[in-house]
Amino acid sequence: IAAAVILFAVIIIVIVVSTLPTKSNYFIGDEISNSKSTFCVESAYNTKKVGQLGSISNGYFFVIRVSYTNNTSRAVTVETSDFVLHNGSKKYKVSSETIIASNPLIVYEEVGAGICKTFEIVFEAPTDLDSGNYVLSFSSPTGKFNVNLAERESDDDDDKVIGYH
Repeated sequence: IAAAVILFAVIIIVIVVSTLPTKSNYFIGDEISNSKSTFCVESAYNTKKVGQLGSISNGYFFVIRVSYTNNTSRAVTVETSDFVLHNGSKKYKVSSETIIASNPLIVYEEVGAGICKTFEIVFEAPTDLDSGNYVLSFSSPTGKFNVNLAERESDDDDDKVIGYH
């Protein structure tokens, strides 16, 4: 029984640790594909204010432009609740300020078979992109994707690629 309890505890720990996307092998500009979809974070930047008359953040707004291609034979619904911003163990939901982004995802969007859509989502977080280990998670009916919003590491300083712009 003791061995079963220990095995169960190890399985639970592995499951919990694997669901915390603190790092990803994908960065801004990387297209991530599976047989059902393609996802890409095209750009990300932080700002204190969204829109000309928008709210001013007590921290920072992250404006993230993503593209999603539905490679299935049926329409798929992409919702704001499909996106979560992680900084270590902290999680942030899509901000209501998304509605004033230049090409917003408002609550949900139907993406038809074979169609690619690009939209912006906004999060509010206490620190800027440089000060955190931010990972954007996207879970849709066609796949789960995690993208680092941090600087891509490089062995060669001359070819260093910045993870956000």
